Amino acid sequence: MTNFGLVGLSQQDTTRGPSDIIWRKPEIAKLSDPAFGASFFDDFLAVGTAATNDYISESGFWTSYEDTGSTLGNIAGNHHGILQLLTDTTDNDEISLQKGSPTSVHCVLDDAAGAKYAMAWEARFNVSNITDDTGPHVFLGMAEENSAAADFMVDDTGDMVDKDYIGFHIDTSNAGTLTVKFNKASGTDVTVLSYGTDLVADTWYKVGMVYRPSNPDSKKITFYLDGVDLGSYVTATHLQDDTNFPAGEQLSTIFAVKNSAAAAGNMEIDWVRFAQSHTSI
Repeated sequence: MTNFGLVGLSQQDTTRGPSDIIWRKPEIAKLSDPAFGASFFDDFLAVGTAATNDYISESGFWTSYEDTGSTLGNIAGNHHGILQLLTDTTDNDEISLQKGSPTSVHCVLDDAAGAKYAMAWEARFNVSNITDDTGPHVFLGMAEENSAAADFMVDDTGDMVDKDYIGFHIDTSNAGTLTVKFNKASGTDVTVLSYGTDLVADTWYKVGMVYRPSNPDSKKITFYLDGVDLGSYVTATHLQDDTNFPAGEQLSTIFAVKNSAAAAGNMEIDWVRFAQSHTSI
């Protein structure tokens, strides 16, 4: 069972459950109440196939893209609910999974009057291999609708394609460094931060982001690793950059894996949690 035990709000949170620093603060905690926000939590306890590339889990419908030989499903015999995205041994093969149908959205990030909706997102994951030039490229976060499609990341380099997105990217051609990035389609990718310590293969991590419209202009969207504020932020200037930030664009949760070599790779997802306010501040 997922552990929701309280952890001090200033320390690293490596517990199995969602990070207290994100979800216990009142302005975010209340968004799980339908009176205040739209939310979901998916523990991936039993992922079922609805049709080819269509899946059903606790939070509802998901859509996938799977190159030949790639597979998606629960790890057999694991009662905690672990979802595995597994590629085969073909270079540049990929697999991705996005919340909802190809036209579904559940998040909008904006700084415009009447559209300043508080938001929180977090997921727990591990990657099988984080090695220069052989481990898989991965992305966790949110992207425009119908992004679970071929070449969500670029062949060979693992760079992000030109879509609306915001989230966490591991490019194994760059020493497996975890980066936080955003982009608006037809704009320029912006790297908010590069985490200074390489992640470790087959190790569970939690990554999260929170948009607090009432925060100072210098800290509008905060990013977390294992419950620790990573110290670089999306600012009001970013949010108002209509060329490069996906302000007002329709987004939904996506997980993606792409081979960087002729070697199988996988990402495992324990859970994902999301909430966004119904009303603007």
